[in-house]
Amino acid sequence: MTRNLPLVDLVLARGADIDAERIDSAKPIYLTNGDYHYRGWRDVPSGTLRPHLVLIGYLLAKCARYDIWTAARLGDLEQIKAELARDPRLLNQLPRYSGFCNSAPLRNAVRHGYYEIVEYLLDQGANPSLPERIAPDGAILRDAIAFEHWEIAKLLLEHGANPNSMVDSSGNCVWAARNGPEWIQQLLKEKGGEFGLEMACYESDLEFIEAALKQDSQALIYPSLPLDNRLLIELVLRYQPDALSRRQIESELSLEQAEWLLERGISASDPDWLGVTPLHRCAKAGNQELAELCIRHGARQDARDDHYRETPAEWARRFKRAG
Repeated sequence: MTRNLPLVDLVLARGADIDAERIDSAKPIYLTNGDYHYRGWRDVPSGTLRPHLVLIGYLLAKCARYDIWTAARLGDLEQIKAELARDPRLLNQLPRYSGFCNSAPLRNAVRHGYYEIVEYLLDQGANPSLPERIAPDGAILRDAIAFEHWEIAKLLLEHGANPNSMVDSSGNCVWAARNGPEWIQQLLKEKGGEFGLEMACYESDLEFIEAALKQDSQALIYPSLPLDNRLLIELVLRYQPDALSRRQIESELSLEQAEWLLERGISASDPDWLGVTPLHRCAKAGNQELAELCIRHGARQDARDDHYRETPAEWARRFKRAG
């Protein structure tokens, strides 16, 4: 249970800076529950420290910087008030490192279900639809629904949260609430929440998609376009001939399907929001045939991802693949 703590003591005794930042500006205290690449609730090995709030407390006891974002994760209203008194701009400010596990004060409080703090921050003017890299229309309401904090979700909607906001690769609010209480589904609908094209693509609802595209041929659809569904892709391409140019090949696709997509304009080289290219994914999966196909279609072999800062060849070595 406490295997992590002696390691913390060891590196600090060797002179490590407890507030040192990674290349993406993440401090240790921001990573106690993992990040996109290493998720504390899923990827932490058995026998290590799982209650990440205990680890936060331990780092604070070792004099880690106690900022407003950490205070919101801990539910410390007094510290939040003190930080805002010092700098009111922090109310709607993202930390230098933000993502799925660390964000603005309001979102951090929402994720952990601190109703009183959420209410206070909203009363101070916190934006319930604050844009983020992973959620251009805000992730706060989506998080409240995902963690089943229904009364907080209601409070956010009453303060103008966007009912159609969604988190990258995680669906929108209406979709997330589909198994929740009927009253929250009805409230989302009353506030203008819609199932939408994004979810229709996930569900391969061709009838819904065609009706929506007939009404607006340029409706945003590409982030959720399933690449293994030819009927759906052909339907979308009739209305948006360049739709595939905004997507990248996935390493799980068959060689035949990949070739079919490349002939219709999909990218063999564009990186995703983490800087990962199709060649990186092929290297990790050991898919040499698809890698060669991507290279023939112009894939760059010198591209570096944002996390490891490595090329596809270096990924192949990292993940012990040939080539």
